[in-house]
Amino acid sequence: MTNRNSIQLLAQFPVFTLLVILTWIQSAMGQSLNETNRHSSIFIAPELELGRVTIRYPVTDSVMHWLREVPFLLNGKVAYILDQGGEGEYDPILHLGFFESEDSALALWDQISMPDSDWQIGQVSDAQHEVVMSELRGSADTAGGSAPLVFYLSADNGISQQLTTAEMLQTARGYYDQGQFKQAALHYHVLASIADQATAAWATELMGLSLERLGNFELALNAYRLVLDRYPQAAGTQRVRQRMMGLQTRADDPQPRLRQADGGNDSGNWRIRGVFGQYYRTLYRELNNQGRDEVMSLLTTDFDFRASRQTSTYRLETRINGYSLVDRLDSSDSDLRVKRAYLEYEHLDSGLALKLGRQRDFDSGMFTSFDGLTVSYPLLDSLSLSVSGGKPVYFADIYDAFDYSFYAASLEWKLNESWQLVSYYNNQQLNNVTDREAVGLRLKFNNERYSSSLLVDYDVAFSELNNIMWNSNILVTENTTLSAVVGQQHSPFLTASNILIGQADLNLDVYLQSKENVDSLLDDALARTSLNRYYSLTVNSVLSDGLRFIGNFYDSTLTDIPSSSFLLGEEVQSQSNLEFSQKSLSTQIIKDSLFFTTESTAIGWRISNGSNSNSNQLFINERMRFGTAWTVAPRFSYSIIDYLQNSDRQNQTRYSVNAIYRPNRATEFNLELGNESIDRDLGGVNFDSTFLFLGYRLIF
Repeated sequence: MTNRNSIQLLAQFPVFTLLVILTWIQSAMGQSLNETNRHSSIFIAPELELGRVTIRYPVTDSVMHWLREVPFLLNGKVAYILDQGGEGEYDPILHLGFFESEDSALALWDQISMPDSDWQIGQVSDAQHEVVMSELRGSADTAGGSAPLVFYLSADNGISQQLTTAEMLQTARGYYDQGQFKQAALHYHVLASIADQATAAWATELMGLSLERLGNFELALNAYRLVLDRYPQAAGTQRVRQRMMGLQTRADDPQPRLRQADGGNDSGNWRIRGVFGQYYRTLYRELNNQGRDEVMSLLTTDFDFRASRQTSTYRLETRINGYSLVDRLDSSDSDLRVKRAYLEYEHLDSGLALKLGRQRDFDSGMFTSFDGLTVSYPLLDSLSLSVSGGKPVYFADIYDAFDYSFYAASLEWKLNESWQLVSYYNNQQLNNVTDREAVGLRLKFNNERYSSSLLVDYDVAFSELNNIMWNSNILVTENTTLSAVVGQQHSPFLTASNILIGQADLNLDVYLQSKENVDSLLDDALARTSLNRYYSLTVNSVLSDGLRFIGNFYDSTLTDIPSSSFLLGEEVQSQSNLEFSQKSLSTQIIKDSLFFTTESTAIGWRISNGSNSNSNQLFINERMRFGTAWTVAPRFSYSIIDYLQNSDRQNQTRYSVNAIYRPNRATEFNLELGNESIDRDLGGVNFDSTFLFLGYRLIF
């Protein structure tokens, strides 16, 4: 894309140009907020409006601190905590999102690792999505203890919330005074992760006190222990020790034990909860005004059911989640996928945990789900061992006929408050030959102003570096952060199964009957695997209350792309070495209450230069709330794409209106109508598409 074209695009959109100029003027004048008076408002970025997919994870102290270590990857995403515990129970679930698809969530998951393995990917309802977005705007009715605690993940400290530290402490105290101890514990839990050390120590103690008032004495003891372990020099440690002694004395008293066994948190009753939703999507397309045809008609059903039971000695949990897809135009494309189906047992005193069934564990070096068994055990306070084995699950018919198996072992070592190291060994077999054999490590460092992470995966069988990624995040000023990511990875990750890429008709059983083919299997698979090198740099700056600027540059080069005419054997060396590159520069201005108080506006501009095309895109998203139940979200984008090979130009205009009705927090209805028009200069080709999205979701 030439500079002249960029200038022409700016000239076509004077409002956007004016906002860009005002942004840089404000930045040059140094309109920043100090830490004491800073109001970290939540600004809704365009990507937050698109998806409904989240990564879900039980909230623990290690998880909340983990959020501060990966802002470079999650920057611009939403995180929210929703407590799903019953009366007297504290069972908050962290949701990370929003992603446009499960594939995009999994792609991110392949680059990061949370502290444990009990996570899942799934879609949230439009109603729950709207509750979260309403909380971001500060327009939701948060009365009652079921309101989610919502964050905007940013590159400065990992988590930005709508309130200052002082305001959040005040809010938590208000919940505590009203007897809403769950909400108080949630706020203190977050403060313990993001505030300075003195405030974090105080918040951790108050979290323990809130959990104590809930009757959750074991979790309260854990919070008090955390204060003494993490903040030994903090004021009030003697008071915390006294609280611990009081709780331990109470735990030794047989009367509270009898009361708990009779019907408290320790009753051993089953808790059942879940999500069920259905969505219908249809798309009509018209070519050159020659009649409209239905090209998509899909009914999607997603489900997530969970049951758990806890006593004084053990915790038991089972979960099943997935989705079904019914294609009304082509029944052969209909599909049912179970993403999770497992039974987990944990012995609370020893820490021994067993999980049996379909699951996912990144720290074992598994890049996909698997059916099998995982056993974990803490060897020391700072060192834990995990072993697993079973069969990888790839969710593709082409792999169903093959005999897969694997075993893996991993060690997690918490060196100190700032450093953590995870190492693993993974061995996968395919039809009795090596599919993957790898060693890897994940090293992370984090302090108040700087975080960094290094991920390395080396495949011993291929003698190739499979994946290496380094990322870093630095707080430049109190209002500006700088994030960088550099990496190189084989795409897809190295396995002998990669020999099937582009060769769906290959009979692997017959192929492996030849010893010569077995000997050359890994070389042939490597020849089918591309190599991706990438880096990105992101600047995120709060210019004033209600105004944020985000700039990002991304560069990616995909090399060693296999030729579609590739054949096995002697022609391996004669394949063409294709290459694809992509560079993009994007800027966003996110403004609250641009037109009126109950709306949010996001305006962005993206330039992209690639091997095949150059493009300019302008997008504007609005979200308006009417009352407590209705939300209307109009969106508009305009793109100009220049194709390099044939000098063709494409103009693409897309607009839509999404209406969400949420009668209560457990039910939502969603309706979206939109249109997309594509005009191409060569041949005068015109596509005009109309789409409809209709669905509902129930949470219980």
